[in-house]
Amino acid sequence: MNLVEALTIKKHLEREFLTKRYNITKSAGLLEGFEVQTYVMPDDVVNGIGIGYGGDRDAYRIELMVRKKTKVKTTSLASFFAISPQDIRVTYAGEISSLQATARHRPAFPGVSIGHYKGATGSFGCLAMDEERRLYIVSNNHVLANLNSASLGDEILQPGPADGGTRKDDVIARLFGYVPLDFQGLNRVDAALAEPVDYSDVLPANPWVGSVEGTAVARINSRVMKFGRTTGLTIGVVQARNATIKVNMGKSIALFEDQIVVKGAKGRFSDNGDSGALLLDMSRHAVGLLFAGSSSGLTFANPIEDVLTCLGVEIL
Repeated sequence: MNLVEALTIKKHLEREFLTKRYNITKSAGLLEGFEVQTYVMPDDVVNGIGIGYGGDRDAYRIELMVRKKTKVKTTSLASFFAISPQDIRVTYAGEISSLQATARHRPAFPGVSIGHYKGATGSFGCLAMDEERRLYIVSNNHVLANLNSASLGDEILQPGPADGGTRKDDVIARLFGYVPLDFQGLNRVDAALAEPVDYSDVLPANPWVGSVEGTAVARINSRVMKFGRTTGLTIGVVQARNATIKVNMGKSIALFEDQIVVKGAKGRFSDNGDSGALLLDMSRHAVGLLFAGSSSGLTFANPIEDVLTCLGVEIL
């Protein structure tokens, strides 16, 4: 199956398994006509659909992720789309949820504990700079912006609140901006920026990983690494790209498209508190921003170029 065929089938499967579309009257009947809005269906067995290699680098297959251990009739699906059953692989993912949150560091560096003073504890992802040469910490919306509920200027703690950080002693930055999470439509990133109170309190390089050598695209079957607040330095393999997944964000379910799926090379690649960590290839190119994990051990990341574009910054 070629890539175009795989993407076409994936789009059909997304509509079947991940979303339901309703017609909604505009403006309480003041305007005629209808608009179409997407709603996430939280209870379906399938909670993720991606594209992986199908045996060689010129052939692709559909990667179905399920939240329950159940039999999926891949033969029937394959017959419907006129493809081989081998072109569909089912992986038990378990429930996919945002990763919530261990010492204070000054200067702080990527991978250490960080979080909004009223929210979750996650990981310092990386440093970035805008056109005005202002410096920012990059992490997730659900780590720095408390799932859209924070206000610009709110205190960001290092370590995060789950690790004992306090507003009195541990404010390292203030929330500068974030990409709002849409719980009724499609999302591409879970991302936010915080501006350090004192630029000398942060470093761009992680001492166990080294400096980031620019950005790159995550490639299927390639090895990647991350350093996060909970599991430290881990190695994994990109299992799929272009994945559309349903993520339990705690308050509600959010739908994300074009995501990276990573499986740990030995054991779990990430755990609670690793959200916001930077995903790197083995040449230290940034490829993604980690934001979610499943109960079976899969990890999910936003492509880094989407993150940087949405935030309007360049990585340091």
